[in-house]
Amino acid sequence: MDDSPPPASADLKRSKGARVLFLVAILTLLLIYFMWWRTSFSRNLSDAQIVERLAVDIAPQEIQHAMEQLYARLNPKYEGREQFRAPLLALAVHPRFEIRRQVAWVMGRDKNEDYRRTLTSLLDDPDIGVQLNAACSLSNHGSPLGRPVLLAGLRGWELKAQVAGKLHWQIKKGDAVSLGRPAGTIEASDDQEAPISVALNGFADQIVAKEGATVAIGDVLARISPDPKNAVNILYALRTVGTSDDLAMVEGLIKGDEPRLSESREVMAAARSLLEQLRDR
Repeated sequence: MDDSPPPASADLKRSKGARVLFLVAILTLLLIYFMWWRTSFSRNLSDAQIVERLAVDIAPQEIQHAMEQLYARLNPKYEGREQFRAPLLALAVHPRFEIRRQVAWVMGRDKNEDYRRTLTSLLDDPDIGVQLNAACSLSNHGSPLGRPVLLAGLRGWELKAQVAGKLHWQIKKGDAVSLGRPAGTIEASDDQEAPISVALNGFADQIVAKEGATVAIGDVLARISPDPKNAVNILYALRTVGTSDDLAMVEGLIKGDEPRLSESREVMAAARSLLEQLRDR
């Protein structure tokens, strides 16, 4: 049996391999940190950096990062808030609905007349999430123009076909639905499948179109009840712009007309608070 030590070349190869693995690990950690740094909304931005990012040609995540930090600065005590107005107004027509939703929400912080006019126009946005955020923000301005949108939001919304074809569900009655997760697909005549996009988080309270049905553009596929978080925002907005005409709706909510919402303590607390406000009007 040969007890002689292994050749020096073997030791050298092992040493080089260890160094390579170490360098790969370091580069991987640096890449992870860089990606976190690029996407983290916790990084503080200066006013100039926020203005720079409030532009249509900037990456969406950079715009959202800027608006996340802008929200706290759009208040009457912040003297530099005027510099954000023009670029923020320009983003109200951004092609991506996610950006328009955030714009509509942020504009509720400043009761400027330019923002109010823009929020009023966003009540007619094709995206229901933009409409609801605009309505909530208008309530912060003391404007009742968004009240019909708020009331409709509490009743839920209809999931409609955006293309024609054969329907294939990925959900069933009672399932949760969420933005970014298709509720199913529609198989078009050219054998291409289009996802059924969901506009807002909620629950599929009623499946209107059956599995395998042939649907046309605009057909109602399902009726969706609101997500509790959205319902709370709506109820708080109605504390400002709601009227005595809304009493029956709020009382029904508390009694359990919307079972999914009745299960939420936050929704019930907001509904009872709203009920007291409306009874005093």
